[in-house]
Formats: sequence, structure tokens, C-alpha cells
Amino acid sequence: QVFLGDDQFCAFANVASVEEGGQINQEKINAYCATLEYQEEEKPLEKHANFEFIEVDSTWKFQSFISNMFAFEHTGSKDAVLALQLPLETLQYNTLQQLAEQFKNKLLASIPDLKVLEEKEKSIGNFSGYHISLGFEEGKNEHMNLIYIFIFPMERSVMGLQCMGKENNEETIKRFDAFITNLKNKN
Repeated sequence: QVFLGDDQFCAFANVASVEEGGQINQEKINAYCATLEYQEEEKPLEKHANFEFIEVDSTWKFQSFISNMFAFEHTGSKDAVLALQLPLETLQYNTLQQLAEQFKNKLLASIPDLKVLEEKEKSIGNFSGYHISLGFEEGKNEHMNLIYIFIFPMERSVMGLQCMGKENNEETIKRFDAFITNLKNKN
């Protein structure tokens, strides 16, 4: 096993021999590892996202991205939004409701105390989609009390937002709705 990286990036490789006897040539591995290069992208949202923001909102800070998933954190509340960008072709096989239910079912399977609070078609800003709210009984979870799912089509992708709030209240819901309302299709 080989670990590579620095304080901002880590990669892991599992190395196996293809030669008879199972011997690993350490010199070849070192030579290969010496050719690897990591360059941090300066503006991943501009390069990879099919969306942008109507107005700069300093209350939501971009945190990171992996492939087609973008993470944001609210600077005041520490609430979070994970934005999953799916191909438009996804809608050939699933409805918005089915996609939202897939999100819900995975969460319910992994977090037993989670309860469905609301499920419905919903319009937020310029977007119409399917919404599901999940939560805990009062006092059951000190770190997260609301999971707010909203699945909606955009011009070049289907967005799956999984918003996580520390509080389950109107203010948190308004914060997530404002995040969604501030989104627009990238030109």
C-alpha cells in the first residue's frame, strides 16, 4: 500500500505484483510514484459546475468538490449543502420523486432514528422539483436535526441537493431555500 499527499491532499494506492512469485519491485514503484503530480484547481466551481450563483453570497462558503459533488457550508450556522450534479439522462430512467426517494431510503437505512417530516412537489425560486424533509425527535441528535432534500432539473443537469441543518426550524428552511433561489444555470 502506498499513501501520497500533503496537508491538503491524500491519495492511496494498493499495489499488487503481476510477476510470478508475487514479488513487488520497489524500485519500479518508487520510479512510478516519482512521476505522479498533483495540481490543486484554483476555481473548481467555474470549471466543473453546471450552475452558478445569481449573487455572491458570502454566508455560504464553497468547501470542496469530488467529481460531480460540491460541498458548501453556511458561515454563521455551520449548516451544510451537498450539491450532486447528475446527467440530464438520469430523468430517462427515474422521475424526480424516485430520485428523491433513493436519497431518502439510503439515509433512512443508515440513520435509524431519522423520520420523514414532509414529502411533496415544490417550487423554490425558478426551480420546480421534489422535496423531502427528514428529522429527528427533539433532542435525539445534537449535531443535525434536519435533512432537506430537493431534486430538480437544470438546463444541463439534474441537481440533487442534500442540505443538513443543525436546527429544524423555519430559519434553517429559509436559509436552504435562499441557497436554492440564488442558483442559476451556467451560460
